[in-house]
Amino acid sequence: MKKWDLYNQYLVQGEEGAKTVQKYVEQVDKAEKKVNDLKIKLDEVFSIEVTSGVDKSSEKAKLRADIEAAEKEVAAKIEERSKAHEIVSNQGHSIKRTDLVLDYLNHYRPAVVASEVAPLVQKLEDARSTYFNALFDLYDKQDEYHEVYRIANEIARTTPINGSYYSVSNPVDFINDIKTAVISRNDIWESEDRIDHTGKELPSGIKRIKGAK
Repeated sequence: MKKWDLYNQYLVQGEEGAKTVQKYVEQVDKAEKKVNDLKIKLDEVFSIEVTSGVDKSSEKAKLRADIEAAEKEVAAKIEERSKAHEIVSNQGHSIKRTDLVLDYLNHYRPAVVASEVAPLVQKLEDARSTYFNALFDLYDKQDEYHEVYRIANEIARTTPINGSYYSVSNPVDFINDIKTAVISRNDIWESEDRIDHTGKELPSGIKRIKGAK
């Protein structure tokens, strides 16, 4: 399978952009954790005050001031995260999604067709020519032996052997071996149905040979 180079580059730049933004995401997480820890500490101090009767007003005031400052820091970090994401999305990416569509249409798909699909189509055309020429060679061979067959048939039809008459056929009549080699309408219908609907199965008796010459 041919690699789509521009798409891979797009993924790489996306990963790099994500790493850049991740730094600011982590800063927000750290600031939010600090707020949460301070609030837990404030609850603990208040609980001690209630259970012990010891005045903790100054300690609580300091924790509330720390919480307020930490919450402002969270807001600042969230704003930085948003701006970092915007910068990476709008300016940091040299490869846009529109570039991918145009590259696929104008470069990647034509390259795949030329390097991988066209040779397979040529194999089909060659096989089609070979098949029909071989089929017509059989028809010619059938005509070639028709006179011999006619003579043998006339003799067999009028000459009993042990009281029985034997029927003969042209050596190139479609005996079983020839019938299995000829592509029938059923083969075409079955192959189209299987390829389109049930998982690309070959008609009965055909062995799948990938990359067959």
